[in-house]
Amino acid sequence: MPNVFYIRQKDEPMKSKQRLATLVCVGLFLILTALAILYLWFYRPIGSGPAGPVVDAGIFENTWTDRKVLLLGVGDSVTAGFGVSPDYSYVGRLVKNPGDNVKQRKKMLREWLTQE
Repeated sequence: MPNVFYIRQKDEPMKSKQRLATLVCVGLFLILTALAILYLWFYRPIGSGPAGPVVDAGIFENTWTDRKVLLLGVGDSVTAGFGVSPDYSYVGRLVKNPGDNVKQRKKMLREWLTQE
């Protein structure tokens, strides 16, 4: 017949301390994870200005080569163009410029090259 009265065991205080230590460790881990996410997601330094030196626009006026070239896109979903039509993927734009925004990009390039 099972005992209906609860008798406290000797090792229960140890289980209680172990449980408390586990909860504290899990809590600290969650807090540190949340702080790391906040820091890495929101508080990253963001630069300003151009990403490199000014490039002379004259080198882009002539065709560089008439031979066939192989474009190898090694990367992630941005390179693969997930979520966009094939014409707008990174490699697709290297093969052929989409016709709807070439004028806008040329204007932006001209403005960027003329600023000092």
